[in-house]
Amino acid sequence: MTALTRFALASLLLTPLLAIAEEDDDVRTPAIAPDAPAEAKPTRRARPADEDSAAKETLLKTEERSSPPTGGGQGPQHSEEPRKKKAAPAAAEAVDASLASSVFSPEGVEVREDQSIFALFALLNASGYDDAPITRALPVPHRSYSAIRDDARRKLAAANVDGALFDATPRSPAALALELAAGHAPAGLAETAKTAGVDALYTAALPSVRTDLKRYAAAVDAPLLRVRKLLALPTGDEAPKTTLYVEVLAAPTFSAGTELADHSIALVVGDAGSGLDEQLARAAARAVFPAALSGAHVKQLAEVHAAVAATTAGAEAAGGDAHQWLAENFVEAAVARSSLAAGAALLDAAYRHGHVLVRDAARVLDGAAKRKPGVSLADYLRAEAGKLDARHASAEFFKALPR
Repeated sequence: MTALTRFALASLLLTPLLAIAEEDDDVRTPAIAPDAPAEAKPTRRARPADEDSAAKETLLKTEERSSPPTGGGQGPQHSEEPRKKKAAPAAAEAVDASLASSVFSPEGVEVREDQSIFALFALLNASGYDDAPITRALPVPHRSYSAIRDDARRKLAAANVDGALFDATPRSPAALALELAAGHAPAGLAETAKTAGVDALYTAALPSVRTDLKRYAAAVDAPLLRVRKLLALPTGDEAPKTTLYVEVLAAPTFSAGTELADHSIALVVGDAGSGLDEQLARAAARAVFPAALSGAHVKQLAEVHAAVAATTAGAEAAGGDAHQWLAENFVEAAVARSSLAAGAALLDAAYRHGHVLVRDAARVLDGAAKRKPGVSLADYLRAEAGKLDARHASAEFFKALPR
């Protein structure tokens, strides 16, 4: 048979098979992922003998396009690791204090200024709030104010600020500041501040305020951690969110704290040049004890509180009601017990100034971290406070008074 004859015969046999393959290809083309590049779409089926391998190759390519990479390859960067809690920026890496109103401590405490709290203390200063270090007692007391506060007081005196705002809010500066930290502003605060020109004072104070924020961000973590460890309260990632407000128009010794409705902590402090450890520890303790001691019953508490308040030495310490005074005794005990060096001296000073339960409170706090599992701090404190006797605790205080 000639070559020509063989070619003609092969053509006749192959033509029907090619037609069948073309028809079959249209029906069973392998599926392609929707986001596959257009040029990757096959136009013809592989030979029947390679059908399985072709389908597997297409499936693998589809899985590669739809699944997140696990290594360092190119493509969308989706991690398969569980999401981790975002760490708060370190103080040095936080938002630059010259560009923003807050910075973060290494442990995630937000340290910030607040215009409404600034406005509150501006109007308080204009209405007679003069708490400040006394540098001369006689013939009349001379109080030392920071340059910012002194400038604000002079300008607000010239503005003749209407003090009627505070007639409707007969509460302490600390209570008002904490209400603002919780988002509750006294009625008329913004309008009165605007009329008095407080906005301009705030703008002028910002450069100094922002510098102070970084100073407090570097100092806040250690005293707060020591107080929480003393009381066996959650620390680290388990600790509640804490915001520290630094107010330049408050007294440098000013400190207040509270737990908010969402269980976060708000602290407000004056701008202190020194003694930050004690100031911050005091604010942290004040966020705990008033609520934790609610309902506590101490023997002879009301009678002894009244007697201490009537003395010159203890009048300032016992200035609030009996329950507030009890809480402040525990606050001062926590400050002393969490101090790095001056604990005994702080206890003695607090006792002499009218916190006559402070030594007993310190002994109670010594056992706080050893309380039984499942016993809350509040339950522990109330139980232990019920064992105290205010009259017995105050005996030394009254004996030391001048006759």
